[in-house]
Amino acid sequence: MNKHITDFLSFLDKANSRFTASTQITDRLLAAGFSELQETDTFKLKKGGKYFIRRMDTAVIAFVIGSKSPAESGFKLAASHIDSPSLKLKTKSYKCDRDVCRMGVEVYGGPIVHTWVDRELSVSGRVIIKTAKGHQSRVVDIKSPIAIIPNAAIHMNREINKGFEYNKQNHLQAIFSVTAQDENLCLP
Repeated sequence: MNKHITDFLSFLDKANSRFTASTQITDRLLAAGFSELQETDTFKLKKGGKYFIRRMDTAVIAFVIGSKSPAESGFKLAASHIDSPSLKLKTKSYKCDRDVCRMGVEVYGGPIVHTWVDRELSVSGRVIIKTAKGHQSRVVDIKSPIAIIPNAAIHMNREINKGFEYNKQNHLQAIFSVTAQDENLCLP
């Protein structure tokens, strides 16, 4: 297989959310000799220098300084969008009841909802944690399937095979556990 295709497929396998995509992009930029700049600092740019700025774990802006001034040589700019439709776990919605632990999801973008149900799902994205230094952002990528969003049962809608509109509040809840001993994992 073509090495560029193999590399792109490897990128897609590791970039399954906008946060992990941002991490993949910055790792590749660092490997290519780019230096990260903090947008709050004063930049000290050098001719021929390769730089990038990361914002909020999702935006990456990379650029190379040419050997001539932009007034002499012009400049080129390319941009990309690393966001995609998904289901986001709702904060503070984790509930355990009668040995079933579940969490509500929020539809983000325009996913084809029925393709997300009745299949094993993992979790990838960003969490904000409170530390001694204050709140910090951490990228999370759980590789193993840990949840499933079950389809609505036929008795909920006998006409389901003629078309069905999901009620986002009732029909789209991720089930994480079905055992009582896992209930102590419930989040506050």
